Amino acid sequence: MSRISRRSLLAGSASAAMLAALNRQSRLVYAQAAAYEIISFGPITKEVQIKYDWGTSPHAGDVRGIHSGGVAFGRVAASEEKFTPTLFHPDGSVTKLKSGQFGGDVNAINTNGHAVGAAYDFAGGEPDDLAEHYGSRPALWIDGELTRLPMPEKTQEGVGTGGYAKSISDTGAIFGRANGQDVLWIDGNPQLLLGNSEYGYLSYRDLTPDGTLIAEASTYSAEANDWALRRGAVRDGVFTPFDLPEEVDLLSGPTLVNSANEVLYGLIDDDFMLRKTAIVAADGQVQLTDFGDRGLDFFPAGFNAGHEIIGDWNGDFRSSPAALMRGEDVVYLETLMPSNRFSMINVKGISDDGTIAAEANGDGGYHPLLLIPV
Repeated sequence: MSRISRRSLLAGSASAAMLAALNRQSRLVYAQAAAYEIISFGPITKEVQIKYDWGTSPHAGDVRGIHSGGVAFGRVAASEEKFTPTLFHPDGSVTKLKSGQFGGDVNAINTNGHAVGAAYDFAGGEPDDLAEHYGSRPALWIDGELTRLPMPEKTQEGVGTGGYAKSISDTGAIFGRANGQDVLWIDGNPQLLLGNSEYGYLSYRDLTPDGTLIAEASTYSAEANDWALRRGAVRDGVFTPFDLPEEVDLLSGPTLVNSANEVLYGLIDDDFMLRKTAIVAADGQVQLTDFGDRGLDFFPAGFNAGHEIIGDWNGDFRSSPAALMRGEDVVYLETLMPSNRFSMINVKGISDDGTIAAEANGDGGYHPLLLIPV
């Protein structure tokens, strides 16, 4: 593993690491007082040849996100047909998880180091015929050992067999999709999630560390010829809508969760402008930031318990550079890095201590990266 450092990291084991709003005057700031140490897990030059309906495309892997304690996760190419599910630790070490012939990927980990994601049945998890099979099955790793999670029977025709696990709570509940249905695994047993509520049909988005499901309820109005949407939480099978302003519920954007069991809605309009952000606390309190008619060319990708938001800024001549929103400032990450050897940095999440999970090209290969504030 290579690293570019302005100071050495404190020694620590991988297992210890695992256990462990902008206003209208927002501005671009080239910060001088902060910087990042780069931990590179590359370059990775091997590629998996993934077959799509339109042809074959090479892929070296990707980083899917980062736990609040600083361990990132994703997959890296192991051969021409296999990805290895991988954890990336702040001390520069990696944990490669066991998988089958075609490998898989990690979508989330909890404070116990338990990982969830997908085990592939085809190269890249992308079969030729998506109507027959998703290409992967929901997976759980404990101490690096793979368990393929049981799936419920299919209840409708035309959906593929298989699925994936998206999130895992600190108590071990797992949320994902299987055989065309939203599923919650409790003690390894699949439970179909409620599809209807008094507020409309439920679509599930994520699971918080304390086990709360985040969902959206939608109803169709024939009079308006449109769908009405309510965002909220599901606890003990009951959907409770968040007290969001009506115009917020009508907008769409990413749904993100942090370690404080808060939910961030990045509310994007049809012109891909960030008009509002709404952070909903566990007790239902809403912190709303309104950017007015001006909006922002910023797309959120993750946020932490300190409400630092990582994402892509499209506000000037640059092409979607990685940026950090903190208070009133938007900061280009490349201005805080000690080297310009990496290009096309793609950020995937931020831990509670400010460590950023990313991926980039450089030195002739693909790099999973951790950017550690110093």
